[in-house]
Amino acid sequence: MIVLDWTLPDVAGIEVSRSLRREGSTAAILFLTARGSIDDKIEALLAGGDDYVTKPFTLAEVVARVEALLSRAGRGVTGAPHP
Repeated sequence: MIVLDWTLPDVAGIEVSRSLRREGSTAAILFLTARGSIDDKIEALLAGGDDYVTKPFTLAEVVARVEALLSRAGRGVTGAPHP
């Protein structure tokens, strides 16, 4: 499970996602970013992102999305606290 911001200091998160997918990574990728246009969301999903959350967000939403992604990947969360 990778939580990835689009805006990183050295390389754009979107490029990290593309690179991971090119290398064959099947890790679930959740974009958590301030970039909220529909074009940004579509680009991130097409670049290999599995889900996209824009700031501001609630911790409960992020936890639920992480649990859903891990569950679909067959890597359920056990004992995870719910905010």
